[in-house]
This record gives sequence, structure tokens and C-alpha cells, in this order.
Amino acid sequence: MNPKLLLCLALVLSGGLFGCSIIKQSPSQTHSVEIPQNISKTIELEVPKLKCINATNGTSPFATAWNGGEQYKQAAFYQWKNPRYHPAVEFPREPATPLPYADMEVVIVLYPSADDAQRQVHKSLFLRQAAFQPEQRYKGGTLYRYCDATGGAQNVIYQSHRFIVEIDCYSQNVEPLTMNVLDAVLTELEP
Repeated sequence: MNPKLLLCLALVLSGGLFGCSIIKQSPSQTHSVEIPQNISKTIELEVPKLKCINATNGTSPFATAWNGGEQYKQAAFYQWKNPRYHPAVEFPREPATPLPYADMEVVIVLYPSADDAQRQVHKSLFLRQAAFQPEQRYKGGTLYRYCDATGGAQNVIYQSHRFIVEIDCYSQNVEPLTMNVLDAVLTELEP
């Protein structure tokens, strides 16, 4: 066979003739995505009626409906102008100052892929005893609103790409703040 033809064939097959080589990225080379650690502070700034009681984060979600995530962030909030307090005897090892009840909880979970997040949302919706409203598109993601079996305040689940955000209202007084809190979270999650 002609040596020039062999050389051309080798260049074409290797992709070097037109710079067409394909480099497959390993997961470690992809853009790293993380849940920002300052989300609870952002919520306090954007929704000044709420104050954070506690916040936790980690690399594998705690016992929750959101299994299989890579990272999570959980924060509980109370209305600082109208707090409700636990009875002092309820937590005997805590300091003498009364502990406020949480009025709202925000959970953010990051999944390995958007498909994993979507599967987890559908699984969670199926397992909950709740009355769901039809899903809505909201700021590039999917929003689910529901009331739990007790018929209390309305809660939301939001899924966009690899993120799931769940906002649970434990008091109907904070229900009007739910979308403001979600908007504050979404500003932090934007790439």
C-alpha cells in the first residue's frame, strides 16, 4: 500500500488532521458544583422576618426523603418578632434561655445528575401523604406545592438541574414568606 495513503489514513483515524480529537472528561475534570455555605445568611438578609436557629451541612444527607445526594444543607428558621418557645423543661440540658420553635425548614440537596434529582423528586412525591397541586415551571426549574396530611401550611419542593430545594412551613404565619425564601436560595444557586 502507498506510504502517503497510509499516513493520511492514520492522521484521519487519529483525528489529528483537523484537530478533531475527542477528549472525554472524567468526573473530576468537570466543573465542580457545591451548595454555598452562606445560604442561611442570605435568607436572613433577603427575608428579614426570619432568623436561623441552626444549620447543618455535609456530604451525605441525613435521614430524610432525599437519599442519594452528594451534598446537603439544612437550616431551620423562626420569626424573630413573633417567636414561639419550647417549654423550659423540654430540653433540660440546654441553657436556661428558652429555645424557639422552628417556623420553617429549608433543605437543599445536590445530586450527581439532573436525572438522579428528578427520579428522587418523583419517588418522594409518590411516597408522601400529601395533596399536591399541579407542577409549575418556575425560574428554570419545576415547582411542586403541597399541604401535608395534617392540612397545615403549604410547603414547596423545587427541582432544577442537580438541585432539590424543599421548604417546609411549620406555621401558617410563615407561609407567605415561602417564595421569598426560595428566591433567596435560587440567587445563591445560580452558576
